[in-house]
Amino acid sequence: MSSRSGRGRWGVGPTGIKAALRVVRAALRVGRVALRVGCAFLFVGVVSAADPSLATAQAPDESWRTLETEHFRVTFPAELEALGRQAADRAERAYDELEEHFVEPPEGRIDLLLTDHADVSNGFAGVTPSNRITIFARPPTEALSLGFADEWLELVITHELAHIIHLDHVVNPIGRLGRAVFGRVPSEWPFFPELGTPRWVIEGIATWYESRLTQAGRARGSFLEMQLRTAALEGRFESIGQAAGESPVWPGGNRPYLYGTMFFAHLLEKYGEDRMSAFVDAVGGQWIPYRLDAAGRSAFGVSLTDEWKVWQAEVEAGLADFEEELRRLGPISEPEAVTEGARWALYPELSPDGRWLAYARSDGVSDVSLEVVELATGETRSLGRTNQLATVSWIDSESLLVSQLELEGPYRLYKDLYVFDLSGQQ
Repeated sequence: MSSRSGRGRWGVGPTGIKAALRVVRAALRVGRVALRVGCAFLFVGVVSAADPSLATAQAPDESWRTLETEHFRVTFPAELEALGRQAADRAERAYDELEEHFVEPPEGRIDLLLTDHADVSNGFAGVTPSNRITIFARPPTEALSLGFADEWLELVITHELAHIIHLDHVVNPIGRLGRAVFGRVPSEWPFFPELGTPRWVIEGIATWYESRLTQAGRARGSFLEMQLRTAALEGRFESIGQAAGESPVWPGGNRPYLYGTMFFAHLLEKYGEDRMSAFVDAVGGQWIPYRLDAAGRSAFGVSLTDEWKVWQAEVEAGLADFEEELRRLGPISEPEAVTEGARWALYPELSPDGRWLAYARSDGVSDVSLEVVELATGETRSLGRTNQLATVSWIDSESLLVSQLELEGPYRLYKDLYVFDLSGQQ
């Protein structure tokens, strides 16, 4: 591992800073392709409530440093040097694992930018104009879907690197020739045919590998299984076509992660883990693009549309006696709804006197807000808008402490603490 700033050593001079800024500016030019890959961990509303551009914008006034490893060029603020070196180590380990268990990684170094300019847990990847990954250093402490995680850097880097290796992959000679002649054109087939697959394929592959190659990950946790079970029990299990779409309707932004991860887990358990590489090869080698079922038949010996129906039937059959089995284990508490009309009602906290239930509320139409409901009467009060679905803690039975995002200058987004009382004053 060698460090470099400007001419191959650490430094804070103009040359070193310009080198780092080139990486940052490149990250900002990812554009549509990077957005297609998506924010692997970001609840978009968390950032957009303050400033949507902060999902990708980096602070140009940081004292940036860069170090190089065999396969990566890692850039980070000077004060995060220890974390930057740890990220470099985790990236090389993930590279070795993916090289062994997935398709061949792309040639050349991959840019990895580590930043701590926002109190948000996130990561994203892009393949044009070159392969690059951006990681937000803050570990997830509130994301429900990421509850089963031990080491954040290992998890997110494995996920985003799986995106890079997957989306850069092309087998068809037309695509290879096209890149050689025209460069890394930000387009799907023939240049980047893997980008032409549905998001449940893109996110499902990366999320499956984040779980397969680490000791944590969403496929190992219970959250996705819970959502899938809920969809089946309520008759809301989506078809392969529905899962490929975008909708705010439950499960909302988690749709591609839920269906993609769990479907690939089903496929690979049934047909063998080596079939993942065969599937990606089949997509990357198609002369007639966008034929997902054809790629499925090539890799798994079955149409993905047909196998999806088999999978759905298996999930639903497994839940046929679910409620009866639960009741045999012990009494079931029947839930009672105490809120209504909310798309999200998160972080509930009961007041010390047991009278009020506070929670963060979003209905997708009006401002995100802090709400309290009096349990005895059902009376609901809105204590005021918040910048995102904010966590809540009672100070006493009359006042609450709220942690919410606020801008600090044009490039930084940090959380601060606010006190609300039951009259709505803060």
